[in-house]
Parts: sequence; C-alpha cells; structure tokens
Amino acid sequence: ETNSVANSIVIGKNTGRVAMEVTSTTQGFLPPRMTTAQRDAIATVAGDAGLTIFNTTTTKLEVWDGAAWQQAW
Repeated sequence: ETNSVANSIVIGKNTGRVAMEVTSTTQGFLPPRMTTAQRDAIATVAGDAGLTIFNTTTTKLEVWDGAAWQQAW
C-alpha cells in the first residue's frame, strides 16, 4: 500500500509521526549503492548531513555528518 499524505510518502501503515515509513517483515531498505569515487563526485554534500549511501568499494554503509563521510557500522 502506498499513500501520499500531507506532503509525505507512506509505504505501509501511516503512524503520523514520520515523513516516510516502510513497513515489512519480509523485505529490507536498499540505499543508493556507489563506489568511493562516485560518492566523492556528489556535487553538494556540505549541507546534507544525514545523506546515506552504501559504499561498494568499502562494503560499508556511510553517512555524511556535515563535514565528512562516516561509516555507519
């Protein structure tokens, strides 16, 4: 079930607390996948704290903290 509610996207059940919710007990979330070189070519990252990618070079989930890429695990 996919709904559009007040400028938010809801996938699954709408709880009203989040902009986007994914509900599943049989599937996962797949973030964008790219190499380190592709990640470094992202044009404007400075103001995008929280930007998340899966780095296929390091095989790690990475998050931009506003100043540098950090491994999420």
